[in-house]
Amino acid sequence: MSLCKNVTATEIEKLVLDGADLSTVAPYAGKVTFADGLLIITVVAVPSGNEIATLLFPNATIASVWFDENDTVEWPLDIVGFDSQSTGEFWRFVLNCGSVELCRNSGWPSKTIQPNLR
Repeated sequence: MSLCKNVTATEIEKLVLDGADLSTVAPYAGKVTFADGLLIITVVAVPSGNEIATLLFPNATIASVWFDENDTVEWPLDIVGFDSQSTGEFWRFVLNCGSVELCRNSGWPSKTIQPNLR
């Protein structure tokens, strides 16, 4: 997610952030799970961190995964950008976490919110 001012949120960022200002919210991915065509991404918003959003992407296929072999990946991953584009038949999503990038195709995700019980 972009932390720059005057940046327009993508459709998927709007879903995750519920209209929050991109310049003041820095969400991070807490967990990414893929099984049987269902991709699940858990996102916690920082600085408050009071809620956890779980996104369920139906009929998902992984188009590509890139990671920097010279960088140590530490979870949770910081989200740098979360792009979305409709192809007419499905949505293409790119989750960019700096040293890891996940590109996948799926239906539009559903979202549930739970309290963060740290």
